[in-house]
Amino acid sequence: MVKRFIYIILAALMASLVVSCKKDKDKGSDENINFSMRIIPSELELSIKEKYQLYVSFDPEDVRMDVEWSSDKPNITVSETGEVNAGLFEGDAVITARCGDKEAHCNVSVAVPVQAFCFTEGLQTKSLAVDEVFDWSVLYVPLHATYHDVVFENSDPSVAELRQSGTDQCAFTVKAKKLGTTTIKATCGGLEAELFIFVDAVKATSITVNPTTLNLECWESRHLTTTVEPSNATNPVSWTSLSPEIVEVSNGSVRGLRAGTGTVVACCGDQTAQCYVTVSGIPEGAVDLGLSVYWAECNLGASSPFDAGDYYAWGEIAPKSKFDSNNYTLSDGQGGFIHYDSDGKNSFSDYNYVDDAARQTLGHIWRVPTTREFRELRQNCYIVFEDDGVRFYSVVPGYVGQSIFFPLPEKWEVPYMGAYRTIEVYGCYWTSQKFKNAWREAIDTEMGIDYNAEMKYVRQDEAFRWRGLNIRPVW
Repeated sequence: MVKRFIYIILAALMASLVVSCKKDKDKGSDENINFSMRIIPSELELSIKEKYQLYVSFDPEDVRMDVEWSSDKPNITVSETGEVNAGLFEGDAVITARCGDKEAHCNVSVAVPVQAFCFTEGLQTKSLAVDEVFDWSVLYVPLHATYHDVVFENSDPSVAELRQSGTDQCAFTVKAKKLGTTTIKATCGGLEAELFIFVDAVKATSITVNPTTLNLECWESRHLTTTVEPSNATNPVSWTSLSPEIVEVSNGSVRGLRAGTGTVVACCGDQTAQCYVTVSGIPEGAVDLGLSVYWAECNLGASSPFDAGDYYAWGEIAPKSKFDSNNYTLSDGQGGFIHYDSDGKNSFSDYNYVDDAARQTLGHIWRVPTTREFRELRQNCYIVFEDDGVRFYSVVPGYVGQSIFFPLPEKWEVPYMGAYRTIEVYGCYWTSQKFKNAWREAIDTEMGIDYNAEMKYVRQDEAFRWRGLNIRPVW
């Protein structure tokens, strides 16, 4: 009887130990770890067929958990490792990353943006006689772009009557009513085009441009002249460039922007004349990778491609050595930032580059690159990680072999056997775009080599705007 009682007591103690161990084990399980997570970036714009690698950031950083990825739309997919594939059609999707009962989301938008928008044949002015009727249309490029409604506005309906076609939103009709001028403005996909209507007493019958062909060096300027018939025509002459990325024109003054061929058009009423411009050479200090912009061969303020150069807070035009929210010149002193928060605009170009360090330092049309230009660089170059840097080799036909080098000036080192061991080298470069979901942050491009994790990366992230980062200008 005593032995049986002892056995019962021992069994109870063993059961208690098992329960205690199970509780302790449950206490340390992943499900009970207190952590937060987010997908970087949380907003993503992609073109059709484009791919982009997302990653999850944990807080605290030492959390290591498996991530399950999913998309709520079948045409915009995500792989098991977080790579988004935009697919063949425009649309929106929400990408979700799950760890246990925690979730993070990234809103993905896929579209073919309207890149250019103009009146057909580059028309900017039109001369009409009273009661004359004019039928015309507008054109958006590329033709397979995601369609946007076209909206027309007429500044003075008493001079000319504007009617928009009910079946074709790109077509319109103007009927002259009395002598005077009015402006027809068309808006499409965030872009605008203007057509100046002149109801005149004397219409131009012809216009010629001299010279009709022109050779320029990059950034060289020449002036064109025009002859209008009859000489007493009341139409003013206006100018436009059909290749604004190659050549610009203002009041007949033509300037080459980058190597290539372009066309400048002079308009007088409905009469036009053209000058064909060839631009040769590239800007000093620039590298042509066959992309939409030239990239500077050095960081802003650097003496060589391997020098980090100067450090700038986002939107500041002067370098400095100390960076915090207290000495950030764009702070309003009340917890906000001037300029960039009052109207929700996102880039330096909204302010004519007055807050663009590259433009203010180098002049001409150098500027801080956009997020899309950094993305274009990644997608059209072969990336090679070198000691303390990343080299981008162009794979664009005709430009193979051209490259630019981004130094990685920052090092993370830890003590190791009496010396210091480099765990990671990295560099951060500003873009011109503010992070629209956080008023304190702007978008940067990060590059690094993590020797500890055996990982190399070039990715887009967000950084506090008062931080000191490098700038790689573009032309």
